[in-house]
Amino acid sequence: MSHPAQYCLDAVKEVSQKVTENFGNLTTQQLNWQPAPNKWSIAQCLDHLCVSNNSYDTEFERILNQQPFTNFWGKIPFLSGFWGNFLLKSVTPEVKTAMQAPPAFKPAQSNLPASILQDFEQSQQNFIGYLTRLQAVQNPDAIKMTSPALSLITYSLNQCLTILAHHELRHFGQAMRVLQHPNFPTA
Repeated sequence: MSHPAQYCLDAVKEVSQKVTENFGNLTTQQLNWQPAPNKWSIAQCLDHLCVSNNSYDTEFERILNQQPFTNFWGKIPFLSGFWGNFLLKSVTPEVKTAMQAPPAFKPAQSNLPASILQDFEQSQQNFIGYLTRLQAVQNPDAIKMTSPALSLITYSLNQCLTILAHHELRHFGQAMRVLQHPNFPTA
């Protein structure tokens, strides 16, 4: 089996390409259109991915610099595995139930600028840089890390990268459903 960083890298590159292909020619109004007041727009899906992916930079830097893991919660043997497995089941690309994003990962309100597409691509390139470097990390199952959303949540690097790959695919799918909505505005 390939390194989990490679799996995540493949997913991120695929999503980046598909975002450009499917959303690259949309207007600002189309990018910000919401199917309902409580449903995210395409722009909000992309903003959410930017915010959540960028929030891992500090932990990735810690791992790449081989700095120690110091989170008390992650040192409780069963807790890391529990949270990692729970999140893996909850963020599968195939949506079974809607989930609330943690407050730290909430997207901006709609009416994001058209530059969200460039911001997203820049965020993806930053993420790709980390994933490329993380491929050199040996034994990603043994490397523990803390969720940027809540310090109580810890998991292995392997679990994190798989969660992030699924998260990318899940929200790209959500954005595609907005695009395919029967009331989606035409240009």
